Amino acid sequence: MYIWMIVLTIIVIVAILMMVKIQQRAREQLLMQLRARDHAQEARQQEWKAQQEKHQQEWKEQQEKRLNQVEQRLIAQMHTLLEEVHTKEVQDIRRIDDLKRQYEAALSQAHMEYALAQLPRIEDTPLPGSADV
Repeated sequence: MYIWMIVLTIIVIVAILMMVKIQQRAREQLLMQLRARDHAQEARQQEWKAQQEKHQQEWKEQQEKRLNQVEQRLIAQMHTLLEEVHTKEVQDIRRIDDLKRQYEAALSQAHMEYALAQLPRIEDTPLPGSADV
């Protein structure tokens, strides 16, 4: 009977060792699954991060492109305004020159009319040989 107890004890010990070995394998498999899941999660996060960075870079490029377009439009408008101002200045100079000429012509005419008005009128001049004394 002592041998049977030893055999049973050995069987129980072997069964316990087998259970421990099975649990150890289950833990290792679980750890491997967890690591695989962590790696997959990390890969997804890295992919998401890369996509976000790509979107940010594209957004920045779009904003720079839009800013360049706005800048070009503003520059074009500024050149147009400068041309208009220059055209107005030229027109103003011409108008001033015309007004000066008109003023000088009117002044000259006024001087001539004044000089003519200072001359004696023909009606007021006695005829030669008339005896109106």
